[in-house]
Amino acid sequence: MQAIMRKYLKETLKYLVRSKLLINKEIKEIERLTLMNSKELNAYKGQQFLKIFRKAITKSKFYRKFYTEAGITLEDITSLEDIQKLPILTKEILRKNTELVPTQPSWLLVSANTNGTTGNPLRLYHSYKSIKKEQAYVFINRKERGFTYGEPLVSLKGNLPKDMFKLKVHLSNTLHLSSFNLKNSYTEDYYREISKFTPKAIEGFPSSLYNLCLLLKEKDLQLHIPVAFTSSETLYDFQRELIEETLNTKVYDYYGTTERSISLMEKLDRQGYTENPGYSINEYYINKIITTSLIKEGFPLIRYEVNDRIRFGENSSNPLFIQKIEGRTDDVVIAKDGSKIGRLDYLIRGINNIQNAQVVQENIGELTINILASKAFCEEDRNLILKKVDYYIGKDNMDITINLVSEEELIYTSGNKYKYLISKVDK
Repeated sequence: MQAIMRKYLKETLKYLVRSKLLINKEIKEIERLTLMNSKELNAYKGQQFLKIFRKAITKSKFYRKFYTEAGITLEDITSLEDIQKLPILTKEILRKNTELVPTQPSWLLVSANTNGTTGNPLRLYHSYKSIKKEQAYVFINRKERGFTYGEPLVSLKGNLPKDMFKLKVHLSNTLHLSSFNLKNSYTEDYYREISKFTPKAIEGFPSSLYNLCLLLKEKDLQLHIPVAFTSSETLYDFQRELIEETLNTKVYDYYGTTERSISLMEKLDRQGYTENPGYSINEYYINKIITTSLIKEGFPLIRYEVNDRIRFGENSSNPLFIQKIEGRTDDVVIAKDGSKIGRLDYLIRGINNIQNAQVVQENIGELTINILASKAFCEEDRNLILKKVDYYIGKDNMDITINLVSEEELIYTSGNKYKYLISKVDK
């Protein structure tokens, strides 16, 4: 009972921090940014960048040393165009110097940790000001897509432990459900609780919403939730299709980082992603993004490298049309001929007897596909996967092992995040 009360109070406090009353100033500022033309927005970005750079080089022990060693002085950076002169900050450099980065006392900052399927967690900090700014962007993004905080929301994001199935937070009108109990014996419980709550929206990791929908589909159950918000994982097409069909919803995906150095929201027409205005300065490359956060003065991230891949589409009016978030650069497999291949969800897409899957590579030219199969899975389905491998990767270009596994054998992080593709090969 004490654990439930502590969690209830924590979630209530979190909502208070992001309530419109406390972030109204930030909301109005962002609304002002959305009305700017490209010239005005670039001018704003330039002003914010210089403000953050000057604060970093004069008040951060890390940046003062980092830039001195790179031969950069305060006078060298006078405009946004000078950003290219600055060295790139990698995750490894940041990890070694976290405690030296802040420009203000630690007691004014809130600590956080990244949480991936592979690699070491990264400790970092947020100021209260940056937390409010982040929440203001989320508030506006969701309102534009049909949901306002305070309306009934179901949250399926791994923030409840396995032994706490549900928690209704009254002030925020949010029903939190544990994503650690997504199995057959709980299907009716999820269905009953969500139906009774009649939510306007649902939020969750793509894998959590997908797994929920798999359970509902198996029992021929459907829900009607107008809007679904996904984040924190790569959203695959096969996941989107089942979620929208089973929940009778529209999915809007959000891409951001725990570091809060970049923020992209799926567009209103769901045809690609758009940058949140004034959130960051982004330099896009084939296998990485160099990001400069414009909302983090207390813990600056300037030219910070994010190892995610962005797929750009063809759009004559916008050469930087962001079509898809491909995932991390280590989310690729290497075939025998040396080619690097990502986005392998098409290997299982369209095969009805597969509930979920995970692709793992431990050696170049070898691939293990772990299948969570329905009872109807047969040799024909297995052969169809092998045909797809030959078609997309090349005949005899990859040795394939297909294993039938249980839900418990799929790999999740401690925060219950899922990755479809896991590579253990040094690239």
